[in-house]
Amino acid sequence: MRYRESRSPRAFPWLIGALFGLCLALLVVSIMLLVKIRQGSQFLPASPGAVLNGGTGIFDRDAIVAARRRVSPSVVSVTAYRTQMVYAWDAEFFQRYQIRRPRRQLQKFPSYGSGIIVNPDGYILTNAHVIQNAEEIYVTLTDSIEVQAALIGSVTRFDLALLKIEGKNLPYSPLGDSDNLEIGEPVIAIGSPFTYLFNDNQPTVTA
Repeated sequence: MRYRESRSPRAFPWLIGALFGLCLALLVVSIMLLVKIRQGSQFLPASPGAVLNGGTGIFDRDAIVAARRRVSPSVVSVTAYRTQMVYAWDAEFFQRYQIRRPRRQLQKFPSYGSGIIVNPDGYILTNAHVIQNAEEIYVTLTDSIEVQAALIGSVTRFDLALLKIEGKNLPYSPLGDSDNLEIGEPVIAIGSPFTYLFNDNQPTVTA
């Protein structure tokens, strides 16, 4: 009885070689494309730390610091209090009246967020979800002064709310024209949501 010699051991080295050659070719093509893209890109800096002009570059450190210095005096912390029904687990109360279920009581809970003064007379723009169903709203300014704020109105669809505090000649940041913005422009986000946690009124900056 004769056994047929399998061709699989012979074909295996050729298959490995073909796969290796294909991977090597893809690597070379990828490197060439990356080099070509970097040479022709209008969005990458020509040298480390450089920023291109004409609105097609990226922010550098000086631009972020300048924006923070300009806007941070008008950034505030917002604290909203709302009352909710909670269960009070009072062991002494259970023993005295032999009640197995906990009694309910009202308790005040805070929620925190950021806001920005957009008018020298004390109008503040913040998020609607921060002040939703709030019974009391307080604003902490950059000089650690806390004042009570009144809700002027809110739009849940855009998650925006307008508050008002008493004051004159307050530091503010005027609103820009959104029609002048384009998709893909770099953005800096400045807020002060951690005042209650770190006892620090300096805003955070994200670019």
